[in-house]
Amino acid sequence: MRLTLRFDMRQPDPQADRAALYAAMVDICEWADGLGFEEVFIGEHHAAEDGYIPQPIVAAAAVASRTRRIKLHISALLLTMHHPLRLAESLAVLDLLSNGRVRITAGMGYRPHEFAMFGVDASKKLRIYLDTIAVLQRAWTGEPFEFEGRTVRVTPRPVQPGGPKIIMGGSAEAAAARAAKMGFDFMPGHPALYESYKAELARLGKPPPPPLPNQ
Repeated sequence: MRLTLRFDMRQPDPQADRAALYAAMVDICEWADGLGFEEVFIGEHHAAEDGYIPQPIVAAAAVASRTRRIKLHISALLLTMHHPLRLAESLAVLDLLSNGRVRITAGMGYRPHEFAMFGVDASKKLRIYLDTIAVLQRAWTGEPFEFEGRTVRVTPRPVQPGGPKIIMGGSAEAAAARAAKMGFDFMPGHPALYESYKAELARLGKPPPPPLPNQ
């Protein structure tokens, strides 16, 4: 049996005690960690009327400080809403705080108001998404690399060699095919897409993936 938790912190009541809700989330994660739960998933959305959590890395850091074993899975982390270098730094520090328990499901985003809020051209979201993944992978080596015409370096290095595990997310056939082609694990928006992912891996002559994990 695989035991996991998921938090998005939605509470439509505008009078809700948000501080108490966040404190309860951390308390529950500490309790679950002691019972051997495997993973906690924390989502991300912005400017949501129901209070959906906008800063999952901050929340995961709080969970990391009160737990020792449970994996911290940010799913989905909306790569298009973050500056790639700052994102690489934040995730590296979170990986250090948790002693290597971080993983992410990389999402592109789909809500128009979120792209507008951060001044992101939604028509370029795929390019931004793929470029950000590439930056994260280079950044977590700890070595200098070229970024937008200049040489940069992200420190400190994460605990995990190569950095936190990146899983591609998506809710379309193209997303499943992209993950298979690029050699990433895949977290589908709905379970049927995992069959498409497996079929594409088979077509490419790649090994079958593990069973779709519950989240």
